[in-house]
Amino acid sequence: DTDTFQAAPKNQVSHSRICRTRKSKAAWGFYGGRDKEGRDMVFGLGTGYALVKNTGHNIEDGDYFMSSDAAGMVEIQDDDVMHRYTVAKSKSDIFWQPGETSRKVAVTYHCG
Repeated sequence: DTDTFQAAPKNQVSHSRICRTRKSKAAWGFYGGRDKEGRDMVFGLGTGYALVKNTGHNIEDGDYFMSSDAAGMVEIQDDDVMHRYTVAKSKSDIFWQPGETSRKVAVTYHCG
């Protein structure tokens, strides 16, 4: 006779919003939708995808991304140092095509 463990419902610790600020130190993850209880899901570590804004610079595997002034997007950082505002790292090369404004890219998340 064993009891089944039942986790207690958890309150949402903080509420999220879509970032619209370039180089935001307040960015702490990637919005992942809502769970069945209506709580925001935020991805801060691991692998996934990010919508990358074209700022006119091709991107190499391993380049860091930061938040962008384009809502919900990231863009390449000015340097190759992990900062307080770093949110992800590219897992592929990106060669922008004429007229292309953004692209979904595989990344590792570096937030929190």
